[in-house]
Amino acid sequence: MHLACHLHNIGKLGSYDKRVKPYLHSWILFKEKMNFTPELSEFQTVATINAMPYGMQIDCAGILDGSETVLDLKIGAIYPHHGVQLAGYAAGLEHKRWAAPLARFMARKRVALQLRESGLPKISMFEEKSDFYVFTSLLYVSTWKKQFDAMYTKENA
Repeated sequence: MHLACHLHNIGKLGSYDKRVKPYLHSWILFKEKMNFTPELSEFQTVATINAMPYGMQIDCAGILDGSETVLDLKIGAIYPHHGVQLAGYAAGLEHKRWAAPLARFMARKRVALQLRESGLPKISMFEEKSDFYVFTSLLYVSTWKKQFDAMYTKENA
């Protein structure tokens, strides 16, 4: 499903498995009805917040209703933690105007898009500002754990 949407975004979609068709049509319908213009598709990078690196693969980023938007494609249920995931993407993705992660986060919309078998997409907007702080807290814990991991292995216990 991701590959078909990506190939559609970059204009290289050829033949595809018929099982993908309703999900791809959900994506195409969303783009047309919401006037979404993809600028990045399946974009991988390493970002940093306060010198803490993290990897990310953004399904899609572009312009939605005149606003920069990061978008995550789902075929399953959408949960609150997807807002935290998108917060990391919004904060980590370079911005032409803003250098600070919080400013980049605030400058972007965050959307999880459920591509459904019915062919009708379901849009979930994430607007909770605390998602940025949850993401950075998790990043701090992960970095801390990695720093002291050797001290907690079975050999040192």
